[in-house]
Amino acid sequence: RRGIEALPQNALLRQALGDLCRERQRWDEARAHFAQAARLDPQLRSVYDSWGRMEASLGRHTFAAELLQRGLELEPTARTYHALGVLQDSKLGQRDQARETLRRGLRLPDEHRNPQLLHALGKLEAAAGNAPAARAHYLAAIDAAPSFTMAHLALGTT
Repeated sequence: RRGIEALPQNALLRQALGDLCRERQRWDEARAHFAQAARLDPQLRSVYDSWGRMEASLGRHTFAAELLQRGLELEPTARTYHALGVLQDSKLGQRDQARETLRRGLRLPDEHRNPQLLHALGKLEAAAGNAPAARAHYLAAIDAAPSFTMAHLALGTT
């Protein structure tokens, strides 16, 4: 808080305070800090990621997807593509959009073997009844990260 008092216009400090409030489950305060950070620096990608993940965890899925999408517009990251793709598939019922979102993440430089994205695509395909595609994604995730336990477990269920 002292940092905010000394530098009230610093968006990164405001986001950090929002993250602390989120960790302490002070949701309304976190929202206020995230919103202020976004107003101070509308180009600060990380605030949309943090805020979107919080809103997703609280069941505000449509708003969370909007925040995550805004972050991707500013700076695409595999982490945010993963969060948005999983949200679209598991909470918003947007399987085709989720598939494309996750594939976009894999097209980022050096992310074509990202095990989290591959695993999420595997889960999506398994839920869609496409076992061969699910297995292929799980195997690719294991190949990319042999210790990625979730892919091993998922492979055993398809």
